[in-house]
Amino acid sequence: MAKAYGKYPNVIYEIWNEPLNRHDWSTVIKPYHQAIIPKIRAHDPNNIIVCGTQSWSQDVDKAAQDPLNFDNIAYSLHFYAATHKQSLRGKATDALDKGIALMVTEWGTSQANGGGKLDYKETEEWLDFLDKNSLSWCNWSVADLNETSVALKPGASATGNWMLDDLSPSGTLVREQLRNKSNRLINELKQVRRPDVIYVPTPYEVVDKMLELAEVKKDDLLYDLGCGDGRIVVAAAKKYGCKAVGYDIDPKRVKESLENVKKNNVADLVTIEQKDIFKLDISQANVITLYLLPSLNVRLIPQLEKLKPGSRVVSHDFDMKGVTPDKVVKATSGSSHVEHTIYLWTTPLKKEKVGDKEADSDESK
Repeated sequence: MAKAYGKYPNVIYEIWNEPLNRHDWSTVIKPYHQAIIPKIRAHDPNNIIVCGTQSWSQDVDKAAQDPLNFDNIAYSLHFYAATHKQSLRGKATDALDKGIALMVTEWGTSQANGGGKLDYKETEEWLDFLDKNSLSWCNWSVADLNETSVALKPGASATGNWMLDDLSPSGTLVREQLRNKSNRLINELKQVRRPDVIYVPTPYEVVDKMLELAEVKKDDLLYDLGCGDGRIVVAAAKKYGCKAVGYDIDPKRVKESLENVKKNNVADLVTIEQKDIFKLDISQANVITLYLLPSLNVRLIPQLEKLKPGSRVVSHDFDMKGVTPDKVVKATSGSSHVEHTIYLWTTPLKKEKVGDKEADSDESK
């Protein structure tokens, strides 16, 4: 599956659905995940892998006490509102407080067997909890069985085109939730325009290699364009003592970066700003770090050409069409054992030759 679909950015793996309560996390479930994850990462270094947890994916607190050492993973949390209540939310809170990511890959409005009453009160409590903690979820299930948790009434069409009368009470509730969230997201996007970038953090081993390749020095000024959680600018300040500025358009990433700066006591050297990177004057910097898609790297070329001679531009995994890199090196993430490519350019940028002409840096022409 990873070999066939890992090149697409909209893939989520869940590699053990609902381990039983007799499957111990540390001796049975965790070793299974440790064996499977590298097999996926050999073909797909970035997409989210959700790891099943003990007791039908409820004992997330046990996973948090003995977490996996891989990048970009989450742990599955399952609940049924009429059965699993505050005690399970307490386990989830404990796990989140210990720093692991959770994804609710199955939940229902009913009892755990899919039947019983539709518990509106506990469903509301859970949905508020998920919203408060920014947890993604999948509701169980699109089926027409004679069960409380299903979205469709018995006899509903198997091919879609359902009317409101085809929905069960649970289906009606979940539909309303989805529609409300969709409208809220649209309003948020109208307020904050986000570029076509999927946020995936750069592994720390790759961060170190990028800074080493750029030959960062104490008197450098480093700009990280699309700074995510701020790990590159923080590392530059801590390891090399240089000034660094991180830019991101997403307020959530900016908040994470500011927290990271504060935690590492580098506020005297690091600044974080919420800005559109394509509208920046970056000419004052002499080190630029990137982890953007190739098309976005190309869009930055007119800005990069205004850098002072001898400035260094370093990109994780993605090249810059039409411009020849000075160096290309490999780096391996210690946690996932995935090999990454790092590109270095120095200014003035060296345009590739196409026939007798230089390569056009603007893909839109």
